[in-house]
Amino acid sequence: MPGDLVIRDGSVVRIEGREVARLKAVSKRGEKLVPGPVGRIPGHCYYLGTAHADGFDSRYADVGFVCQDRIVGTGDSVL
Repeated sequence: MPGDLVIRDGSVVRIEGREVARLKAVSKRGEKLVPGPVGRIPGHCYYLGTAHADGFDSRYADVGFVCQDRIVGTGDSVL
């Protein structure tokens, strides 16, 4: 949520002290993954995550915090 504190402790990403994800150095295809932002989540922005260990979400810089005007819906598992 906006205002929550995101920190990294090695490969562990924590929000308000609770572990929410673990970082990987490279993707399954061997592409380098750059860690995402840390600090207070800006107003009207969110940390978007997935429970999947190989998920591509806010834990990585290419996604980062996602601001409200960029969110158009939610996803549901198909499988």
